[in-house]
Amino acid sequence: MEKWFLQLFAEGEGGTQEGGLVEQQAESPEAEAQPENPYLREHWNRVNQIYDDWMEQAGQLQQLFPDFDIRRELEDPRFEGMLLTGVDIGDAYQALHARDILPAAMEYAARTVEARLAQSMRSGASRPGENGLGGGGAVMVGRNVSNMTRQDYAKVCRMVERGERVSFG
Repeated sequence: MEKWFLQLFAEGEGGTQEGGLVEQQAESPEAEAQPENPYLREHWNRVNQIYDDWMEQAGQLQQLFPDFDIRRELEDPRFEGMLLTGVDIGDAYQALHARDILPAAMEYAARTVEARLAQSMRSGASRPGENGLGGGGAVMVGRNVSNMTRQDYAKVCRMVERGERVSFG
């Protein structure tokens, strides 16, 4: 792939700004009679394939980085050189803009973690206390359960409902 290819890409396939392929029309009957060069057709098929692949990659990258513009990036010789050696568009863009991308990603991660931590703390504050988490030890109520009155039994039940530990011996 040579430099002219990138110029063709920057202008769109076939040299149009819209990126549409310009149909080659025969100008004379002699031109129609000449067979098409299969190597030339294969070359242009490969050019179209690379162009379509790059446009797909650029669309996906623009979803991650809304300010990404493939034509503006192609003006940078470093970006162009990376593409010419086979590096995909996303890797080339991230390599060249790591100083801008990394701090923004770190800030986003910090904000996300902070928001999740705050949400976790808010949800934890509204939870009821769990049984057995209190600092007090077990309450001794007596040695013989058979001697308990209804009031003693109700009192023990309320203590258990509050999460207190009750022991009978």
